[in-house]
Amino acid sequence: MKISARSICAGLAATAAISLLAGTANAAYIDESWSATYDPNPDLVVPPARTFTLDLTTDGFVPGTDFVQDFNLTVNLYDDQQDGLFDLLDWALVDVPGLIGDRVFFGVDGSEFGGWSLEGWADLNSSGTYQVTIDRVLGDFMFGWARLDANGGRVTDGDGEVVGVPEPGSLALLAIGLLGMGVALSRRRSLS
Repeated sequence: MKISARSICAGLAATAAISLLAGTANAAYIDESWSATYDPNPDLVVPPARTFTLDLTTDGFVPGTDFVQDFNLTVNLYDDQQDGLFDLLDWALVDVPGLIGDRVFFGVDGSEFGGWSLEGWADLNSSGTYQVTIDRVLGDFMFGWARLDANGGRVTDGDGEVVGVPEPGSLALLAIGLLGMGVALSRRRSLS
């Protein structure tokens, strides 16, 4: 009986999938939420640009065990009323990690929402931190505070013990390893 490289690869892939599923068969998902706040006292004038880091680990987030599904950034910006100009002429830039996700606010009038980015989501899941820079586009204004609210969860086994969440990089390495084994077996078979 001759076994093809394709059937060997399929068997390895099926074994890996069953192993991964067996490890999570008795797992339970627990919803969690975390928040972090940066509140300078006194409030800060912008410009100059203000950079700060919001850290979810201070609210119990454990990187590698917990995971963030979605999050929301709220910043409090308001007119400093020092220049006699309307707040509509104060334009703010909320700069967050990555190329996409920055927000520009044309006129500052209190709590502004924004700043979601894929790179920021990855940073939160890997380290629990999110770096933000508040800068001006036009005018000057006050920065009151910033708050990050995140929703997600953690996986526990049947006994309530926390189970680490496999990182996407680990799963990718497993797939690459299985693919490499399949290629090696295929070449070995073709040489025989």
